[in-house]
Amino acid sequence: MLDRGGQLSIGRLHKTLAENEDRNSLIQEIIDQCLRRGRTVYALSHGPEHIEGLHKKNPGSTVIHGGTKSEDRLERLNGSSLVFASIGVGAAAYNRKDLDTLILLTPFAARSHSAIIYQQSVGRILRAMPGKKDPWVFLVLDKSIDSCKGMIHSLMRESQRRGYRVITRWDWNSM
Repeated sequence: MLDRGGQLSIGRLHKTLAENEDRNSLIQEIIDQCLRRGRTVYALSHGPEHIEGLHKKNPGSTVIHGGTKSEDRLERLNGSSLVFASIGVGAAAYNRKDLDTLILLTPFAARSHSAIIYQQSVGRILRAMPGKKDPWVFLVLDKSIDSCKGMIHSLMRESQRRGYRVITRWDWNSM
């Protein structure tokens, strides 16, 4: 995951995480639990290959990334209760009020421009709508990779700064 200069390559990190089947199995469990609870899920990743792979494992889901024609994006956004999107496209100002669950599939730090991406991504599920479920955001924490821990903890701090309730261990039976 290091570049030629020996520094961590975030792109390589995202690719390695996206290819980890154990990690993707955990993500799939989160998706399945949310869908069983009648939630409308917006799952964002940095890599189009990642979301395409998860999309293939979830019949009836839709996928949006940079390769998706602009005129098709809104239709795909509204086409399913499970939408996979790349971070850049997913943070764009597409409006679907019934989205209530955001899953950030790959880590990033909540500083400078990334804080705006986080705010925009969370904003997709904060749109008001009568009868809508309380919004949930899932961050996948990779404990064994220090840089991932740092990025996810920065998102947790940003969430707390914004007044969001942060739960560090999820118990499905209590929700």
